[in-house]
Amino acid sequence: MISPANKIFFIGPRSQLNQFLSFLQHRGVVEISDVSEDLKLEKGAVESSYFALLKKISQLKEVVEFLGEGKIPQLKGAAGREGFNADEIISKSMALKTRISEILSEEKNLESEIKKLEFILSLGVDFEKLFSVKKLKWKIVFSSGKNSLRLENILAQGDFIHFEKITQKGRRSFYIVFFRGELPSVEKYATVVDISGNPASRLKAAKKRFEELEEEKKLCSEDKVYLAGFLPQILFYYDYCENLKLREKFKQESIAATKKAFFLSGW
Repeated sequence: MISPANKIFFIGPRSQLNQFLSFLQHRGVVEISDVSEDLKLEKGAVESSYFALLKKISQLKEVVEFLGEGKIPQLKGAAGREGFNADEIISKSMALKTRISEILSEEKNLESEIKKLEFILSLGVDFEKLFSVKKLKWKIVFSSGKNSLRLENILAQGDFIHFEKITQKGRRSFYIVFFRGELPSVEKYATVVDISGNPASRLKAAKKRFEELEEEKKLCSEDKVYLAGFLPQILFYYDYCENLKLREKFKQESIAATKKAFFLSGW
């Protein structure tokens, strides 16, 4: 069975290079090369903990900005809450931020849907009766200005059971059309109102869902306030990680510059 090869990097004291190469030979490394002269080290050539630290700092910054309402607050040395666990706070904060974003997005879509359904219901059509007649085909269309007259001419000449003007809103005229077969193309002069399902039932469901999201958003806000109580510790930890990053970077650059270390790349 052929297993996929993995790219690997090693760093160590140059005095132990031969001993380490012998070890690698016994471990079955497919290919190895000395990249010690390449001071522009590839990402994997340095300690992976450094890049894990960079990721951690990025997450911490995002969490601090989220809990600090879009900005990084000044560190004031407050004690904060007890029972601090950085990884747990980061995980919970990131998940909470994602969920709040999802709620806001869904609420925006629902607001648009509710506005549309309320407008449809304002047309004065008895949709309960329309949807109760299963075999009846109908559409609501609207047009404006001279296009309204052209639309009426098209509808008058077509093979329709019936059509009538149901209301006027500003310059827009709304019509309900009952027809056999398929509604002919009227897009040039009119817009077909998209109505799928009973608007009254859909409006009720949309408002109920919006209320549920509002309740969940309140709970999320409470969770955010609770997590924000850990901001002092998070800021201390963030500051610590930033300093640790600088020390790690300096250490790696110093090692590479001394020529006292070896860097190996292989598979």
